[in-house]
Amino acid sequence: VLRGENMGYKRMGMTTLLVFVQGAVIALALALGTGIVGVAVATLIDTLLTGLLFLAIVRSYVPWFSSARPSRGEVRVFFGLSAWFLIWRLVIQLITASDVVVLGMLSSVEQVTSYTLTKYTPEALISLVAIVVGGVAPGLGGMLGAGNLHKAARVRGEIMAGTWLLATGAGVTILLWNRSFVQLWVGHEYYVGVVPSLMIMLMMIQFVLIRNDANIIDLTLNLRSKVLLGMLSAAISLAGAGLLVRYFGLGITGLCLGLMLGRTVLSLGYPLIIGRHLGLAPAGQLASAVRPGLAMALLFAAALALQPMLATDSWLVLVAATGTTMLATSLLAFYGGLTAGQRAGIVR
Repeated sequence: VLRGENMGYKRMGMTTLLVFVQGAVIALALALGTGIVGVAVATLIDTLLTGLLFLAIVRSYVPWFSSARPSRGEVRVFFGLSAWFLIWRLVIQLITASDVVVLGMLSSVEQVTSYTLTKYTPEALISLVAIVVGGVAPGLGGMLGAGNLHKAARVRGEIMAGTWLLATGAGVTILLWNRSFVQLWVGHEYYVGVVPSLMIMLMMIQFVLIRNDANIIDLTLNLRSKVLLGMLSAAISLAGAGLLVRYFGLGITGLCLGLMLGRTVLSLGYPLIIGRHLGLAPAGQLASAVRPGLAMALLFAAALALQPMLATDSWLVLVAATGTTMLATSLLAFYGGLTAGQRAGIVR
């Protein structure tokens, strides 16, 4: 309701506070030796607390928030739409959580551990992008609802450009310094290597861009095509990853390649769905991706060449190095990969 009213920012401070509260409660559960049961109870308490606090915030800022009896027609439409949303939630779970299951079943638990630890920082990138896009979504939904498709198309382009910029800066930084991070965090034996790290990074960036378009499709309420493509993508991803891990013995690299192959269905299909709704030609969308794609390839290649020469055993040096790398890389990507119009949009 807050997002729909363009007041999602009203809960931002509370959301941040609750992250620390949940962390503190989980830490307390672990300190008391309650194990997984304690962690589950701590998470449940945090969920209930979040619900109660959000309810209080909504009641404070949205005067019309209350209960009312809907008509049968409204119920039918609502459940019809909700069914597609529910199926999509199951599909996205399959897309995002099947990697560790496939790797654990067809490879080894040890590889699952190394894979999970190495992809920790790339996954944090997904969460950061989701926060940014989630903040823009209500305004974009208003443009679509008002039929202002030209402006909506421009905003979608700015979202994708901003996501690309963030992903490129973070991607280069992670490729250069993730080995040192994992070594300082849990030990060098858990780092999976340069090529698997690159595959994990590319897989995460592909997923971030797909999820951007998936969120925009939600605003158009054209869910059927989105969900059916998602089901096809999940099936191809699982089959491809299983084949490359089990029969070709490619481990983490094969897992990532298989998942990316399946997700290509979404990388191609979702822009086509949005293009039909916003009047964007496929050729134009493809052309706009050439320059950013080349810039990212060059920056990632430079990172792979420099990575063996960069390492630190100090947290202080690592924090300073990652911050400096992120800033420098983002500036290079900003001027090298984006047009003047895209740069102006991001600055605005």
